[in-house]
Amino acid sequence: MELTDAQIDFDKRCLSTRVAFGLACIAQDECAISEALENVFHLAFKHPGVELPFLSDQPLLTSVIVDGVRSAQDEAKREREKQDQALQHAAWAAELPSAAQLLAAARAAGNNHYPFEGYTLWPENRSKAFGWSLTNAYGVDNVAFLTTERDFQGLLERIKSGNEIGPVPPYCVEPDDDYEDEYRAVDAFWESITRGTESVMAAIMNVVEECGPVSK
Repeated sequence: MELTDAQIDFDKRCLSTRVAFGLACIAQDECAISEALENVFHLAFKHPGVELPFLSDQPLLTSVIVDGVRSAQDEAKREREKQDQALQHAAWAAELPSAAQLLAAARAAGNNHYPFEGYTLWPENRSKAFGWSLTNAYGVDNVAFLTTERDFQGLLERIKSGNEIGPVPPYCVEPDDDYEDEYRAVDAFWESITRGTESVMAAIMNVVEECGPVSK
């Protein structure tokens, strides 16, 4: 079977990574070894279902490949979960009433308050207009005053987007996961190097003893 240009390029990348790893071991260059291991990890991460040629003959490389594949699988799982959540959110948003329907429901409640998606609408006569003051899901009153269909449309848009109206108590704010999402693969790489060793140097010295010379 004739290899494609993409397959040849991939094999070359694996081989060059293996050679760089071997040369780094011979030189006992900690930085070069770490860089080579990181390249192995990312190759496995980007190609989780593909066998990596030239890279399965050393135990540490095998361990890094396994961690790279596992991280890729975890990332794919998180992506599927995000897609499922997006579909669920779209289905939920489609079931919400229109601004006109929500305004009509609030009016139908008369002098009673009207709960809606965590918010509470309170009928109120003010000097210039009749409308509804809004309490948010955290019990903060008067975060908005709605009088027109346009106001209700704005409320719906904020609810659909998940942007809370009014102040949110600090202890209710969800933590920012951007850093974890962005650097998850790098963190997993370093964990793969240090797992089961007292230090990175201890792991490197074990590799040096196993590598042996690299043919030129």
